[in-house]
Amino acid sequence: MKLKQWGLALGLLLMGVAACKTSTKVKGGLSSNDEQQNSPAQDTSSPLSGLGSISANTSTVKEKASGMEAALPFDESIRTGQLENGMRYYLRKNAKPENRIELRLAIDAGSMQEEDSQRGLAHFVEHMCFNGTANFKKNELVDFLEKTGVRFGADLNAYTSFDETVYMLQLPTDKEGLVDKGLVVMQDWASAVSFEEDEIDKERGVILSEWRTRLGADERMRQVYWPKLFYNSRYANRLPIGTTEVIQHAPYERLTTFYKDWYRPNLMALIVVGDIDLDEIEAKIKTNFSKMENPENPKEKKLFEVPGHKETFVSVATDKEATNVSFQMIHKHAPKSIKTLDDFRSSIAHQLYNIMLNARYDELSQDPKAPFLYAGSGYGNYVRNSDAYFIQAGAKENSIEEAIALVLREQKRVLEHGFTDTELERAKAEYLNYVEQAYRKRDKVTSASIAGECVSHFLQDAPLFGIEKELQLVKEFLPSIKLKEMNALPKTWITKENRTAILTAPAKEGLKIPTEERIRELLAENEKIEVEAYKDKFLDMPLLEKAPTAGKVTAQKEVKEKDLNITEWTLSNGAKVILKPTDFEGDQIMLQAYSPGGHSIYDIKDFLTASSAAELVNRSGVGQFDRIALDKKLTAKTVSISPYISELSEGFSGRSSTADFETMLKLLYLYATQSRLDKKAYDAYLEEAIEQSRNALSNPQQYFFNEYQKALSQNHPRRPGLLSEEQIRSIDMNRAQEIYKERFADFSDFTFVLVGNFKPEEIKGQVEQYIASLPSTNRKENYRNPEVKFPAKGMTKNLKKGLAPQSNVILSFAQETNWSAQEAFKLDAAISVLSIMVRENLREDKGGVYSPFVGGGMSREPKGTSQIIVFFQCAPDDVEVLVEAVKEEVAKLQKEGPSEENLEKVRETKRRGLETSLKENRFWLGQLLNKYRFNENPLSIFDKEKMIEELKAEDIKKAINQYADIEKALIMTIKPEKEVDNERP
Repeated sequence: MKLKQWGLALGLLLMGVAACKTSTKVKGGLSSNDEQQNSPAQDTSSPLSGLGSISANTSTVKEKASGMEAALPFDESIRTGQLENGMRYYLRKNAKPENRIELRLAIDAGSMQEEDSQRGLAHFVEHMCFNGTANFKKNELVDFLEKTGVRFGADLNAYTSFDETVYMLQLPTDKEGLVDKGLVVMQDWASAVSFEEDEIDKERGVILSEWRTRLGADERMRQVYWPKLFYNSRYANRLPIGTTEVIQHAPYERLTTFYKDWYRPNLMALIVVGDIDLDEIEAKIKTNFSKMENPENPKEKKLFEVPGHKETFVSVATDKEATNVSFQMIHKHAPKSIKTLDDFRSSIAHQLYNIMLNARYDELSQDPKAPFLYAGSGYGNYVRNSDAYFIQAGAKENSIEEAIALVLREQKRVLEHGFTDTELERAKAEYLNYVEQAYRKRDKVTSASIAGECVSHFLQDAPLFGIEKELQLVKEFLPSIKLKEMNALPKTWITKENRTAILTAPAKEGLKIPTEERIRELLAENEKIEVEAYKDKFLDMPLLEKAPTAGKVTAQKEVKEKDLNITEWTLSNGAKVILKPTDFEGDQIMLQAYSPGGHSIYDIKDFLTASSAAELVNRSGVGQFDRIALDKKLTAKTVSISPYISELSEGFSGRSSTADFETMLKLLYLYATQSRLDKKAYDAYLEEAIEQSRNALSNPQQYFFNEYQKALSQNHPRRPGLLSEEQIRSIDMNRAQEIYKERFADFSDFTFVLVGNFKPEEIKGQVEQYIASLPSTNRKENYRNPEVKFPAKGMTKNLKKGLAPQSNVILSFAQETNWSAQEAFKLDAAISVLSIMVRENLREDKGGVYSPFVGGGMSREPKGTSQIIVFFQCAPDDVEVLVEAVKEEVAKLQKEGPSEENLEKVRETKRRGLETSLKENRFWLGQLLNKYRFNENPLSIFDKEKMIEELKAEDIKKAINQYADIEKALIMTIKPEKEVDNERP
C-alpha cells in the first residue's frame, strides 16, 4: 500500500498553522497552496508538514568529509547560481508536461516582516503584483496570460505565509517570445509593481472579501487558543491576512515601503523548470536580473522564535457553529536543520516511527466502540523557527475524555514498551516501496513538482539531491535502523515542557466538555496508568488461497487509427476489456469498471441501504481478511481498488504499480466473489456517519448547501441531503449484503478499462485468470430514471443563519435538454466566458468578492440536463447589488455574445488543456469508459480538437440564451442571523 499520508486537514491545519498561508488564485480561482512535493524524504504525513524533512548543501559531498558527518549532495541535474546582487536561481530541463515551462519567484519574506502598522501588507503587496507593473498596465497582465492559455489557480498562483511569499506561473514554450515574456513578468513582480492608487483602493475590497471567507467557528476558536500555541511569539499576531484596519486604511506609501524593504534580490530566488535551453535561460537571467539593486541600508531579516515554557498550556475553545470535537497535544522543539548523512538517516527513523504509531491509531479507530473517529501523530517543522511533535484525535461527542485518554494511552504504550519487530519490518517495507515507486517514476516527474522542491530548498534549506541518490541512501540506511533506536525516539519527543493541549468543540446544551483543569488531570492520570505491550496480530496466509479457473479472451479488435492504440477484448463470461497502453506515468496502471443498474433499480425503502452497501463492504475487508488484516497484508504494495454502487451503475475503481497489477486483480476477484460485511465495520460506519452529521447543520455554509440541494431537487427523496440519525440507523446490514451480492452477481454486462504501463499480450493471462473467471448469468438490465426534476419556475430563497458578517450566494440555471457532444462543448465554452465576465465585474471592477466560481455543464444520464452555477461569498450588504451584477453579465452575454478577446482566451485555454490531457492516464480512462459505455467510436475523442478550432462567438451566444433563462433561475442567499460588526482578524 502507499505510504500513509497523514495530511489530516481536521487537525492543526484547520486550526491555524497552515491555514494562515494566504494563497491567491489570482483574479478569481479557488484558493490553494498545493505545490506538490514528491520527494519521499519530505514529510507529507502530518498536518504540521515537514516530518523528516531534510536539508542539503548546494555543494557535493566533500572529499575530505568522512562517514556520517558528510554533507548531503546536491542534485547535479539542477543548475544553480547566485548573481552579484545576491539573487539565486535554479534551472532544470524537464519534459513533463511537454512544451511547458514552470517559473517561480520566491521571496524570503512574509507577514513576520511586517511592523504593527503593516499587518496584512505582505499579502496586500502580493495582490498588487497582479494589478499593474512597469510592462503590464492594470489588467494587461491578466489579459496577456489568459491569451496564452493560462488557467487561474492551475497555472497562475501565489501565496503569502508567515515567512515567505511565492509566485507561480506556467507558460507554453512552443510560441516564440512567451518564455521571454514570462521572465519579464517575474522581473516586474520582483522590482516593478506599479501600486496605482485607484487599483490599491479597488483591491482593498477584494482582500476584505478574502478575509470574510475565513470568518466562522474555526476563526473564533483560533483566536482563543492561538495566544497559547504561540505564547510570547510574534507569530501570535502576524496572520498573513492582516487586520481590517490596515487593509482598509493603510496609506498608499505604506505598501510601497514594505515592497521596497523586502522585495530585494538578496532575499529572492528565481526558479525555471521545463522545456528550456539552460544556457540561454541562464544568460537572460544574468543579463536582466543583475540590474536589480538592494537598498542602501537593508533591513535585517530576522527569524523570530517561538519561546519555550516550562508549564503545560491548555486551551479549550467552543463555538455554537463548530461541527466536531478535536483534541491535539503539541510538543514544541528547537528546529533541526538536517544537512548530513546522519541527519538524513535520523529523518528516515522519524518517518518510520509515525508510520507505526499511525497504524496503531488507525487500527483503534476501526472499532465502533472507539471514542474517536480518527487519530494520528507527526513530527516536523510547523513554522520556520520551530519544530513540533504532535498527536491528535477527532473525538466522539459522548466520549471526549475517553478519546483524550486513549490517544494519550497509546502514546504511553509506545513510550514504555516500544514497537514490535514485525511493525518495524512492515514500516521499513512500506517506506522503501514509497521511495522505489518515486524512483520508477523519476522520468515522469512534473516540472511543477521539481520547481516546488527548488522553492523549498531556497526557503527552508530542504533536500535537493535527486531520487537516485535518495534511493541509494535509503537502501543503505534502512537495515541499520534497529528497534532499540526507534523505541528511544518518544523519550526525546514527549516532554512535559513546551507542550500545549488544545480542545475545540461545539458549544451546545448538554454536551459535557472537559475544562482546562480536567485536561490537566487527564494528563496527570495518564502518567500513572499501567499499559500492556502491543500485540501485533496478522494473518500469515495467501490473499487468494486458490486461483480461479481461468476464462478466455474470445474476441479481439484493435483500433490503431490516429495512434489511438486501443485493444478491445471480449471475454468468455461476456465482459469487455478495453486496453490502452501508455507511458505517461513511470509506473502506473489505472482500472475502471462499469455495469448499468446501480441503486436506482431498488425501491425508495432500500435507497439508503443500497447507497451504502459498497462502502460497508469496502470497510469490512475481503475474503479471509478484515480491514485491519488486509492493510497489513498489503504493506509495501502500491495498489488500491474499491467497489462502488452509484445511482446508475456499479463497478470498480483502482490503480496499481506494474508490479502489483496482479494483486489488484486478485482483490477485484475477491470483492466480486468473496465479499464480506462485518458487524464491526457496519457499526463503526454508522457511528461515524451519525457523529459527522450531528452538528453539520450548525455550520452556516453546510446548512446553505443542504438547503440548496433540497431546493434544486424539489425535496426528492433520493436527494436527501444531510441525513438524520434515524435515517442513518435505518441502513440495514443484511439487506446491504444482499444488494451488494446482487449487483456483483453477473459480469456479462461489465466493461473494464485499463490504461497505463503494460503490454496487452503480457497481461492477457492475468485478465483471463481474474476477470474472465468472474460469474456470469447474462441477465439484461439497465438503470431506472429516478425522475429527479429541476424547478420549472424561478425561485429566490433568502436564508438567515450564522454569526459572522459574511454571505453565500448561488445563482443556478438548470433544465432538461437534449445532450450532444457539440452542445455540451458549447455550453462549457459559454460557462468559461461567463466566468471571465463575472470575475471582471464582481472582483476587478466592484472589489466585492474574492474568488467567484462559475461552473456547471451538461449531463447525459438518466436524461439530458444542463446547469450553470454562479457562486460567491460577499458582505451581507452587497448581496443584492452583486446578484444584479451577475444577471447583467448573463444578459449582456445573451445580447452581445462574447468579445473577440474573451473568445480567443477560451479557445486557447481549451487548446492547452486538451494538449495536456491527452498525455494523462486519467483523461483516457474517463474518455474510454464513456465512449464504450454509450457505444461510440473512440476516435471521436479527437473531435474536440475540431470543436475548439471551429468555436464561434455565435455558438456561445446561442448556448447562453438556451441554457441560462434568468426568469427561471434558482437564487439562494444566506445572511447572518443578525447584523454584526465586522470582526477583526
